[in-house]
Amino acid sequence: MIGAVAEWLRRGLQNLLHRFNSGQRLQEKLNARVVERYTQET
Repeated sequence: MIGAVAEWLRRGLQNLLHRFNSGQRLQEKLNARVVERYTQET
């Protein structure tokens, strides 16, 4: 039973980490676009 709970927790943490990393990459892309537009306008 403990092994099943540990596996469930491990999978849940991996999913959260994947979501966090994906969101971070999206934010970096968005920031790069904002900077690019700003530098083109000035």
